[in-house]
Amino acid sequence: MADSYTQKQRPLLVYLDSDGPFIGTYLDCQEQLSGDLKLTVEFRSEKEIAPSVLAKPGRIEYQPMDSGKREMQRCFSGLIADIEHLEVITSKDQYRYRVSMCDPLSMLEYRRHCQIFQSQETRAIVEQVFKDAGLSNYLSMDVQSPGVNHEYCVQFDETDAAFVRRMLASEGWHYHLDISAKQPKLLIGDSNQIFKDTDPSSVPFSQETENRQQSIFTWHNRSRVSVSNVIVANHSQELAEYLDSGARQSSDSSKQSDLEEYHYADGQYQKEDVRAAAKTRMESYDTNKNPAEGECCLPGMAPGYMFKLEDHPVKSNNSRWLITHVHHRILTTEDAVEREYQNRFSCVPTDLQWRPEPMHKPRLHSLQSAEVTGPDGKETNQDKMGRIKVKFDWDTKGESNEKSSCWIPVCQSMAGNGMGVQFVPRIGDAVLVAFIDGDPDRPVVAGSLFNGKHDPVYDTPTQAGIRSRSTPDGNSDNYNEIRFEDKKDSEELYMQAEKDMNLLVKNDLGAEIQANLKTTVDKKTDIESKEDMSVTTDAQMSLKSSKDMSLESDQNLNAKASQDVAISATSNVSVDGQQIKISGQTKIELSVGSNSISISPSGVEISAMKVSISGQTQAELKGAMVTVQGQATADLKGAIVNVNGDAMTNVKAGAMVQVQGGITKIN
Repeated sequence: MADSYTQKQRPLLVYLDSDGPFIGTYLDCQEQLSGDLKLTVEFRSEKEIAPSVLAKPGRIEYQPMDSGKREMQRCFSGLIADIEHLEVITSKDQYRYRVSMCDPLSMLEYRRHCQIFQSQETRAIVEQVFKDAGLSNYLSMDVQSPGVNHEYCVQFDETDAAFVRRMLASEGWHYHLDISAKQPKLLIGDSNQIFKDTDPSSVPFSQETENRQQSIFTWHNRSRVSVSNVIVANHSQELAEYLDSGARQSSDSSKQSDLEEYHYADGQYQKEDVRAAAKTRMESYDTNKNPAEGECCLPGMAPGYMFKLEDHPVKSNNSRWLITHVHHRILTTEDAVEREYQNRFSCVPTDLQWRPEPMHKPRLHSLQSAEVTGPDGKETNQDKMGRIKVKFDWDTKGESNEKSSCWIPVCQSMAGNGMGVQFVPRIGDAVLVAFIDGDPDRPVVAGSLFNGKHDPVYDTPTQAGIRSRSTPDGNSDNYNEIRFEDKKDSEELYMQAEKDMNLLVKNDLGAEIQANLKTTVDKKTDIESKEDMSVTTDAQMSLKSSKDMSLESDQNLNAKASQDVAISATSNVSVDGQQIKISGQTKIELSVGSNSISISPSGVEISAMKVSISGQTQAELKGAMVTVQGQATADLKGAIVNVNGDAMTNVKAGAMVQVQGGITKIN
């Protein structure tokens, strides 16, 4: 080691991972409560520094001379983010470097993801992100509550750092570095209880030069106009309700009235979360209304630490303050005889709960492609609200199953209370997903897509329609369909029911067919009417059955024709009834071959080769005049035969009259 390179009597020592110390010559450090650490240090080394120290912890120890000896008063630590070789000092065989360090949360700026967290609380999500980055050792969480239980929380194209910051801000949690640790340690808290006192805890105000090293020598107060009340609101789809926090008032007695701030759709979906968000926002505005700034040479000043100001001529300033921002600068000469340390800091009163500034959730106003998911072996997956689950193409960490997302509503052309249109995509379908108010945590399926794996239903440009698929285990031949063919002169509306089709018309059903109607039924046809039924045609009508045909009525059955009515059978014709009545206006004729019975207004005529009139008990011919005539023979025969004329009875024969009987009586 060269004589000029020694760590003895050096106020600024630099350690890179486990290597060091190196002689520091300059330090510039800006640190902020719930903000980034920006630390730059320049140092000299007798050896080259390898890039392998990047992302490793580094620390700088500041040990000024005090009472003739050096004591460490402040340790600055961070993760090495950049190393720059400035020059080679050949006369001293040394290298000069500049190194930049950041806090562990800022290291997450180098990680960017699209991922989904489900059914996890805020604390668990933050811890998971640090774990995935291998930075868990640099994290310490001191929160009284695990935070909101997020059913569905999306990190879309955000750096891990931006994602964690907004998650913390949404809870009102703050973070700062622990300056007592020799490696960077990020402390996350949800109240002022995590804030410790500086060393010393009380600091006097003095503008005297001799007291400069142990006092605050500049001090500026500020009061600002700010929001007087906050309202946070949102809409819950599950509750079908508008959620409103009500006006959360500022706790500042000097507040200006009517400076209201209204936030809608800011990421809260439960009533208690909406109210908590309004409270957190108002506390954030209140704590930053009366800040102060100062300068001193006390290296123990750090964000997330508190001190008590003393001896200020304005008595109201002599109270406890919380440091929110510090800018440190240390400059040492080569021989370390002269040194200079100074800082400028910002602080706020400690009587109010400190909250970080609210952060707006990134908006996602584009459509995202996804695939419908569900349990293995199933074709459909939906809940009672018709919602489905999907896996986004960008979700490389997610599973393609029933756990891939939250239940996502499906847009319909109309959706009312028990009314509307409902088409629910099935497992494996490609869909496009939009986001309500651009909120990545509120997805909604906007539609479905055909793709290289799922062909369109129709490959003919003139055809359109709706085709479903039987499930489970349906194939391309199993579906219900309504199809439109718009080809000119071949227009068609086609409907198919894979099994049953049922139609309910609660009043009239009308149809007009300007050409032909053909209905083919493979099995049985039943037509039932609870009132009158009529069938009318302007031309011929035919009813034909390959087997029996029956007409049946519980009351009368009438057949009527303006001209002829013909009943024909190749076998028998039977007419049966309690009474049978056949009537004609001019004539009724029954005929078989040359035999006939004719009924007309003038009489009844029976013409036959043979006419037999037989009565098992009695046969009676009666009239004003009765003529019985046979061209050859006329027989009247019976056990008893009466021939009786009220006025006269003529028995006459051209040749002979024979009257014969066991007893023959002529009177």
